[in-house]
Amino acid sequence: GAEKDVSIALRSDGGLCAERIMYFKTPFDILGGYPGGVHNSTGIESAGTQYYFAEGTTRSNFQEWLCLFNPQGREAPCSVRYATETGGVIKEETVSIPPASRLTLDVKKAVGEGKDVSIFVESELPIAAERPIYFQYAPTCFSSPSLLDGGHNVSGIKYAAYRWDFAEGTTRDGFETYLCLANPANRPANLSIKYITSEGGTSSVVSKTMKLEAGFRKTIRVNDVVGSGKDVSVIVTSEDVPVIAERPIYFNHQGSMGGGCSPGLPGAR
Repeated sequence: GAEKDVSIALRSDGGLCAERIMYFKTPFDILGGYPGGVHNSTGIESAGTQYYFAEGTTRSNFQEWLCLFNPQGREAPCSVRYATETGGVIKEETVSIPPASRLTLDVKKAVGEGKDVSIFVESELPIAAERPIYFQYAPTCFSSPSLLDGGHNVSGIKYAAYRWDFAEGTTRDGFETYLCLANPANRPANLSIKYITSEGGTSSVVSKTMKLEAGFRKTIRVNDVVGSGKDVSVIVTSEDVPVIAERPIYFNHQGSMGGGCSPGLPGAR
């Protein structure tokens, strides 16, 4: 039926794949008459007891939500920590998800407006967790300035890793690519980041290092690192503790506007 917030549990006696596509008008669309957008997510194989989200923001033209689904037959207590670039973990709250139910948290209400934020979720029972963000994004670098109206959604990362690989990324005209990093550990992470462009040879690699303090997060604008007009892959490696990483991209491509976000592919050092 209509006007419901809904989670889905799908079971099969044979192998299959499942995705969930959503078409929407954001609050910004409704007020300003913009065309809305679409996002698409695959289901997770199984519920888990911890989830990490590197990307997140409560800036004025963004609306971020945390969706938690408890498929179990009893109540699931959860700890939710919110981490920023300047304050580390600024808030921790405990929530409880009723059995066979879902819970939606308004991140802006939890931490306030104007913050870039990562989220760390721990649950006593296996649950599912996703983070939808709806936005009206105003890029500064495009040759044809415009408001990018849309949204993106990802499932939480189930575990931190020492290495994250991203194949996609571009700084061509009309695209802004970001790298979001978060350290959920209790000690600092020394990171090595390689940006690999399509020119080939040693000139195609830009290497950077940085220190990410315990409980902090960081956003890197890839356009600023490699320059404009590049197709770029990224490798993030941590020397000390496992971290989490996501890559948001916002775009105006031949008049189609929006954005997307992906976790990296985890790997060993």
